Amino acid sequence: MNVQLEEVTADNLQILRNLAVLYRYDLMPAFYQYIAACDLNEFGTFDEGKRTHDESSTSWDWVIGDPGKTCAFLIRADDQLAGFAAICMPPYCHPSVSFCVQDFFVLNKFRRTGVGQQAAFMLFDRFK
Repeated sequence: MNVQLEEVTADNLQILRNLAVLYRYDLMPAFYQYIAACDLNEFGTFDEGKRTHDESSTSWDWVIGDPGKTCAFLIRADDQLAGFAAICMPPYCHPSVSFCVQDFFVLNKFRRTGVGQQAAFMLFDRFK
């Protein structure tokens, strides 16, 4: 598959927000017994008082809020949306490293196809 990384900007941030809802849902089985944030509220969203997933997912806006220190990429496979990666650089990660992958998500359809591995290698090459 042809894998591409597309940097998240204000113009495509809503796509990341939409994927973040799926990402958080995907993580629920691993964390539901440890944190209450995995419980849905009375509106069917994850965050207290938030009535829509749009309201809830604005917490992902940090990825474009500090250019040069945080960023995110949409992962595309053969031009289809396949996931995302969120990257932090110091001071948002330990100063002994140049960057860290804060979040990495590949849609089920693309798991075990090599898409995630290719995207990860592309990120590592980009942030050497």
